[in-house]
Amino acid sequence: MVTPNTAEPTSSPSPADQLSDRERSLLRAAEHIRSLREQYWDALTNGPAYEANRLQDELRLAQHRFRERAKHR
Repeated sequence: MVTPNTAEPTSSPSPADQLSDRERSLLRAAEHIRSLREQYWDALTNGPAYEANRLQDELRLAQHRFRERAKHR
């Protein structure tokens, strides 16, 4: 017969709490890129062309910066 575990679960730190400052910064940058990508695709389908072009430039710059920061440890 197996007895259920009656001990209270230990609270472990959330994964976000275990990240370094650099990792948090990269995660924020990745979220920003994801947001820009969504805005860009929305502008491509619904918005004016100049807005899509502006967002595309901003997205490319953000991706470039992310790659540069990610490779420097």
